[in-house]
Amino acid sequence: MKKVCLLLLLSFFVFTLQSQVKNEKQKNFNFGLNLGFNASFPIVNSLTIDGVEAENVNLQYKVGYLVSAFCRINMNRFFIQPGVSLHHSEGNINYSLPDDLLLTDLKSAVPYSSERLNISTYSIEAPVLIGFNLVKEYPYSLSFQAGPKIKYTYSSEYTPGVNPESFELINENSPYGVNAMAGVSFSIWRMFFDFYYEYGITQTTTDFKNQLSPLPYQSTMQLENRSNKMSFSFGVLF
Repeated sequence: MKKVCLLLLLSFFVFTLQSQVKNEKQKNFNFGLNLGFNASFPIVNSLTIDGVEAENVNLQYKVGYLVSAFCRINMNRFFIQPGVSLHHSEGNINYSLPDDLLLTDLKSAVPYSSERLNISTYSIEAPVLIGFNLVKEYPYSLSFQAGPKIKYTYSSEYTPGVNPESFELINENSPYGVNAMAGVSFSIWRMFFDFYYEYGITQTTTDFKNQLSPLPYQSTMQLENRSNKMSFSFGVLF
């Protein structure tokens, strides 16, 4: 009797699994939710103080986070995946005042030659990805994805790290930007792991003024940079 019950239970499990596989293959539309972490390494194209390039510019990243939702339209091995996400990114830019600055008044007013700019941003981002399933054998899949992303930075904070009263933000040219992104996704049944890299197609220009420079002289700083970010996330596909 136990063997019969075990056989019936096994048959029911196999039948359920086959039905589930069939339903998965017939599903043409999915949506998903995921959360994860990001690391931002902004590419500094230019960091100038009164038109003179700063020296010893180097970057330090901090771990941020992301939350996103998306839908997926399946077409055999290909799929289209639009989505929307919230990103919080952080990082530091370290630099030194240029030695050849003709700013004797500024250097006499500033008791240090090195500075750090702490950057913290919150953005809403909308990628549209084209994906291809390299492996698609239920319950496993491995896909490659790439496409553009529209980015809107609704909050940005630039804080001097050495002296908080030195440079103050004046203007940022645009909160909007366009990035190109690509990555891979590995899934087991409904769970998936994503890894993406993205690069800024558009450039952001940010202007600052030095509050410590003696009047009537006014020193300014300008930062030109592009997005350069990696992200890792875990999610569920419905």
